[in-house]
Amino acid sequence: PINRRGTLSGELYFDDLDLIKVDKLDFLTEELLVSADLSFKGEGELESIYINRFIKDKNNFKAQIQFVEGKYDYLKIEGESLDFKSLKNYGERDLNNIVLYLNIDNFYYDSIYFGHTFIESEIKNNQLIKFKGNISDNESIYIRFVNTMDKQSELNKINIEFDDFGKFLNKSSISDSFIEGEGTATLFFKELNLLSGNLEITDSSIKNSSFLARLLQLASFTGLLEILTNEGIPFDRIIVNFTNKNSIIKIEEAKFQGFSLGGNLKGVTELDKEKINLEGIIVPAYAINALLNKIPLIGQVITGIEGDGLIGVNFKVT
Repeated sequence: PINRRGTLSGELYFDDLDLIKVDKLDFLTEELLVSADLSFKGEGELESIYINRFIKDKNNFKAQIQFVEGKYDYLKIEGESLDFKSLKNYGERDLNNIVLYLNIDNFYYDSIYFGHTFIESEIKNNQLIKFKGNISDNESIYIRFVNTMDKQSELNKINIEFDDFGKFLNKSSISDSFIEGEGTATLFFKELNLLSGNLEITDSSIKNSSFLARLLQLASFTGLLEILTNEGIPFDRIIVNFTNKNSIIKIEEAKFQGFSLGGNLKGVTELDKEKINLEGIIVPAYAINALLNKIPLIGQVITGIEGDGLIGVNFKVT
């Protein structure tokens, strides 16, 4: 049933018949608490909103919103927790021109949890002019990000540095199979649209991955399956390059390089339809295989494959 019970109170101030401000505006239901002060320019047009407290679902914060006519909107959010997806309901105004300052102890995007998040951002004419910040836990910062703008190509590049990629995936509930790993991700945007990106992670391990376990089982790599279940399979380097068009992610190349296992994959993921179509090859004893395969003629004569190894198992996922 829909909750229709609530209380609303506030102090309204007028200049003749024009509402100029509302102080101590309190709105309370069983699911929502809002305490705010509003000021108006005239004719009912908002000038600023000071939200002293906003509590609903995963949101518990205070905020300051200022509307600068003909320039930008200024939004400052601080507090205990925020589900950033809820900002998509930021009134009915466009976010083409906005300055954002955010400092939140527990930052979410829907079901994805990030931790303590700090962001300074500016969007002007639908272009991301400024975007920098970091993500930390109780101990230290482990993710940093900043953007650079190429005025000639009008491409916006966001560089992300990971001190512990596994921690990020685990805390965000994306995956608990990844252990440690340092690296970088680079994302390329045209206006606010993601065009392409790449990821490179070093010195990581994968443990108890159901997808990888299934591949190893089908390939009869029982020794590696045991390592995966116990201490995890280490990888010296993981590289992923992708493009994005109309919510279709095309993995141009993904390489996994470790002493005991390596391989590559490519394919397409359709985000809207939740479909995947991937194919690749996994190579056991990757370091030895790759070394032998670099010997002139041997690799290509035996397998016809250059760079992947003498022994490999092809796979396809749909």
